[in-house]
Amino acid sequence: MAGAAGRTASPIAGITILVAGLAKANPFDVAKRTFVPMIVAVVLLAIFMR
Repeated sequence: MAGAAGRTASPIAGITILVAGLAKANPFDVAKRTFVPMIVAVVLLAIFMR
């Protein structure tokens, strides 16, 4: 799960570049905004999937 979340939040991932282009934003800014929620989601999933 963590690997999938990390690849999705990567600034060089295709979907991140697409979304950043649509929003006229820098892909690194988009990745920075999604990093903390991704970490929280992975931690919560790890806790609840025990």
